[in-house]
Amino acid sequence: MRRGFMLCELIAVIVIICSAAAVVMVLMPQKSERQVVAEEAARAASWFKYRMSKAARERVAFDVQMTSGGINDYEATVTWYGGAMYMKHENFALKAADLNYLGGASLLTFDGRWHTMTPAATFAIKSKSRSDIRLYMTISGTGYIDIREKL
Repeated sequence: MRRGFMLCELIAVIVIICSAAAVVMVLMPQKSERQVVAEEAARAASWFKYRMSKAARERVAFDVQMTSGGINDYEATVTWYGGAMYMKHENFALKAADLNYLGGASLLTFDGRWHTMTPAATFAIKSKSRSDIRLYMTISGTGYIDIREKL
């Protein structure tokens, strides 16, 4: 009469479980670069839309300062003028893609009373690993945000 398992039986079970886990990991769908860029573009648009709607509700303005975070990668810093966030700063940068600012002015102003962005801004959201995968996000002068594959 045996009570328990032999060491070789336990090792065999562990090997079978690890092999099954490896097969499952390989077969799980991975996100494509296009999906990653699309998700990052949607995240950027959502971030800007939230701040614009908040400024419109409170009838205040904010500036967006575009600063270079690296080669062809920008970060946006919002400075609030009025409301509960007066003179506070918020930063935004993409995690899994590069944010490229295609405008000339490094300072953008959003006026919540008029719901306008001056000047209008266009950003390219690019894959970090493949330069041919990119989307364009445009914030129009009237505060509308559009994401497209081509300019």
